[in-house]
Amino acid sequence: DAVVIGAGHNGLVAAIRLARAGRRVLVLEQRDRPGGLCAWEEFHPGYRVPGLLHDQGGFPPALARKLGIAPGLQTVDPAPALVPVANGGSFVLHRDPGQAAAELGGDAEAYSRWRQFLGGIQGVVRRLLQGAPPRLRPRGAGDLWRLAREGLAVRSLGRKRMAELLRVVPMASADWLGDSFRSSALAEALAGTAVTGTSAGPRSPGSSWNLVALECLAGSWIEGGPARLIERLVAAAGDQGVELRTSALVRSIRVAQGRVVGVALESGEEIEAAVVAASCDPKQTLLELVHPRELGAETQRGFEVLRARGGAAKVHLALAGELEFAARPGERFAAALVGGGDLDQLERASDAIKYRQFSERPFLEVRIPSVQDPSLAPEGHHVVSILSSFAPYELEGGWTDAARDGLGEAVLGQLERHVPDLRERIVAMEVLTPVDLQRRYRTTGGHLHHGEHALDQMLFMRPTPETAHYRTPIRGLFLAGSGSHPGGGVTGLPGSLAADAILR
Repeated sequence: DAVVIGAGHNGLVAAIRLARAGRRVLVLEQRDRPGGLCAWEEFHPGYRVPGLLHDQGGFPPALARKLGIAPGLQTVDPAPALVPVANGGSFVLHRDPGQAAAELGGDAEAYSRWRQFLGGIQGVVRRLLQGAPPRLRPRGAGDLWRLAREGLAVRSLGRKRMAELLRVVPMASADWLGDSFRSSALAEALAGTAVTGTSAGPRSPGSSWNLVALECLAGSWIEGGPARLIERLVAAAGDQGVELRTSALVRSIRVAQGRVVGVALESGEEIEAAVVAASCDPKQTLLELVHPRELGAETQRGFEVLRARGGAAKVHLALAGELEFAARPGERFAAALVGGGDLDQLERASDAIKYRQFSERPFLEVRIPSVQDPSLAPEGHHVVSILSSFAPYELEGGWTDAARDGLGEAVLGQLERHVPDLRERIVAMEVLTPVDLQRRYRTTGGHLHHGEHALDQMLFMRPTPETAHYRTPIRGLFLAGSGSHPGGGVTGLPGSLAADAILR
């Protein structure tokens, strides 16, 4: 009944939802294992990371229950992040303002107010992000009622909180955070997470929305990380009778008289299906897998101008021993945020990408997953997973081996300012540029979110206004990946909402 392209978390969620509704589903995955960006990766013999993506707290518990995976999905409290600063000091950033108070000093009260604001709007924002986007042109009473409910939900925040939400959303995160906190290092740490994986800097208008969405969706971490979620989804898909085929590269989506009739594989095999749910990125789906004659000129142009040029690199380190920060000798951390020390430094780091260069002082989102799961490395050793911001897909001169080595040196240089013995402990290092990410995971532009997170590419405009509700102009073809609302990250929501559209 349905073919799902891609066995990442969104593809598997869509497949399970369709199978639980009685559909016969086949999932086709081009790699030799399921998981996509969330798959286990052994980058050096004996050293593994549980997926490329770090955000593991956005998968809604209600969706886990709907899929039947909640009983076996263990969660843990989010790990606090160490933030080392240039003068040799540091602070530990907890989500709980009570735990953060002793670390933040004079900003403790401001941080508590900031968290209270986010807590107050969380229900409304989650409701907006966890459901299908509102329609620009309501088609009936149901759409009108939903618009009314959303409006009433926002109004229920009260005049002051509603006004603050409407003020903050279009702002640059640097302005919002700079006004909120005295500590430039705290403002940079929070702003850095808002722009990780994007081509935007903290002074880009609308970057506050990324931070609001990220914080409001965040919940408990999945024990074992995104890769553990994939294991549970694969098992649940099998229990529902979903057929999963790996090493099955889709060459094209077959269309006849404006309707999907199946897919053709690189091997030459053709598979008939009335529905195709593509969890690969939307540019690939509509511009590569579908013949141009099947799309109108306006639709094709809309996807051609969709911004999906990757802006982040991934670096993996295998270490003999701990990743020990000079500011906190003897302490272990599972997460750290390493930047230049203030918002101006973060903006300067983002400037490089505008000129097709990688930043020499990138912002680093660091995870040490082996702190919580020692099985990822040999005994006494650790793995470090780093998302390095501001590395352009289209690098001036191209991503040569020398350029890749230069990026690796920039990341190591930034980290060893706070970990002096870093190089002595390195057993192996892997550097993945956006071009490498595109080649390995077949994501257009190597973009981790399948399209830029910007206000003009979110909500009812993601990926385009015409396809924002998961349907495409080709009957039976649906978009079920991170390029659709509510966007990238390990939420499973695009896949689930696409399944809703298919079942309707």
